[in-house]
Amino acid sequence: MDSKEILKWCIGKGILLDSETLNLLNESGDIESAKIILESIKNYTQTRIITKRLFQIHKGKTEEFFLTLPKENQKKLEKFKIKLGLEIEISKEVSIENSSLQKVQLVNELGKMVLEESSVKVLSETPSFKKKVVVGDFVKHFRNRFMKLRNILQERAELDQLVSINKLPSSRKKVSIIGMISNKRITKNNNILLDLEDFTGRTRVLISGNKEEVFENAENLALDSVVGFNGFGDREIIFVNEIILPESFLSERKKSSVDENVLFIGDLHYGSKYFFEKDFLKFIDFLSEENVSNEDSRKVKYLFIGGDLVAGVGAYPG
Repeated sequence: MDSKEILKWCIGKGILLDSETLNLLNESGDIESAKIILESIKNYTQTRIITKRLFQIHKGKTEEFFLTLPKENQKKLEKFKIKLGLEIEISKEVSIENSSLQKVQLVNELGKMVLEESSVKVLSETPSFKKKVVVGDFVKHFRNRFMKLRNILQERAELDQLVSINKLPSSRKKVSIIGMISNKRITKNNNILLDLEDFTGRTRVLISGNKEEVFENAENLALDSVVGFNGFGDREIIFVNEIILPESFLSERKKSSVDENVLFIGDLHYGSKYFFEKDFLKFIDFLSEENVSNEDSRKVKYLFIGGDLVAGVGAYPG
């Protein structure tokens, strides 16, 4: 069925298609089933104009419509679902012939075995974020993040003269403050000047280039970092003597009866042209059972991979 016939059918059903959805429909492997989906989404949303965006907004309901089709028809429409952005494409026709993929597969299998035999249990995990993200969500995130990091910093004994920004003295005194860095720049005299803010107001802090250790720590501070400062100053500016980071600290170290290591990695971006395949394979070899002579490797019991496993999902379909 060509585009003219599809449009003729749509007119008969009172449906208006945008060009992108029309092209996707024309390329689908099962036009009749696709027409059922179109009519279902139109009846559900009471909307005559059908776009790719409409399917994505009502993704859950669209999935239900697909599941009402016979399994054979569902398979035919897999590519249609992928191009609508409802499903991620995973090739089922790739032949695993090279050692690279075989080793990755081996690591997956070993990981499953370790989890099955391990006494470690996952008590909770981060739930998926299903609603549309708006500006208010970012504001809420940074407010919550600030409060949590501020609570950590408030436990530090070094911040003994702690005040909020709106409580800074009018004359120069010894003070401690906690704030989020909103701006950072180098002055003409080679000092670092930071704009700092909390829920009560804004101020500036200056780190002198003559204080080498403090200056070096300040160079590594990033925007949006929540940091504590000790120094002397007033409402206009604070001259910093010490930087306090929200690092974890334990008053008492607890030791395990078993000497094991936990390894954390992330941002593999497998599939990207910048993926470090050779280095990754060296890493796999480092973890392999064949590398028993390496004490560090032998102690690694758990591997956590913190996201961004592959590159291109959503950006380069297919």
